[in-house]
Order: sequence, then structure tokens, then C-alpha cells
Amino acid sequence: MASRKLLAALLSPLAALLVFWLGAGGIASWVAARPITAGEAAHSLVYAAVVGAPIVYLGAWVLAVPAFVLLERRGRLTRAAVVAWAAALGALWASAAWAAAFGGGARPDTGLLGIAALGALAGAAGGACFCALRGLPPQTPRVAS
Repeated sequence: MASRKLLAALLSPLAALLVFWLGAGGIASWVAARPITAGEAAHSLVYAAVVGAPIVYLGAWVLAVPAFVLLERRGRLTRAAVVAWAAALGALWASAAWAAAFGGGARPDTGLLGIAALGALAGAAGGACFCALRGLPPQTPRVAS
């Protein structure tokens, strides 16, 4: 069981990073009004791996792990709770990291609200990956009273 927890904790941030990278690439393509080239995609993927991965893992270990431990101790660690919490924490972490790196809405193509939405989507994807790898139940089992 501990190995499933560790696997989920190690791989779910990568799923979130992949979704964020795909979303950011889509936004960049839309803003440029042209498809991004293979070279641009490769460059952004390397940048995401080198710069984004440490940021995502830091957010996962600082915010998500304590939240999920709290949910588990209270008997509320379900798929819905994990995905909802992961989406909220993803929005918060993406906004904070983006503001720290780029000064908030300094770039007109990627305002802070859009980054928060993309972070929520990425967080939800990471949470769903966590649930799948961890094997969480869809609901908390009811205790007979």
C-alpha cells in the first residue's frame, strides 16, 4: 500500500505539469494566431521539465500532501474531495508561481485569471491521476449507526 501512495505522489505532479504545458501551448498558439512549430514545442517542453517540474513538485509537497493527509485522517479521502482540493490548490499555486516569476498579469496574453484557470485544470488532472494510482474509492464508506 505504501508503494501505491509513493507512486501516486511521484507521478501525479507530472500529470499536472503535462496538462499545464499542453494548455499553455494551446494559449500560445491561439495568441499567435498560428500553430506552434515543433521546435517551439520542444523548447517549451524542455523549459517545462527543467523549470516547471521543481515548481510543481514543490507545490505538491507543500500544499497537496498536507491537505491529503488531513483528508485521510478525517476519513474524507475520496476521488471527489481529492480532485476538488487539487483543483483549488493548483489554481492557487499556479497563480502564485506565475506572479512571482512574471509579475502577475504583466503579459496581456496570459492574465492571472487565465493562469489560475489553467492551474485548476492541471491540478484536477493531477488529482485524478493521484486517485487512479492510489486506488481511492468514489465515496467515503458509510458507517452503520
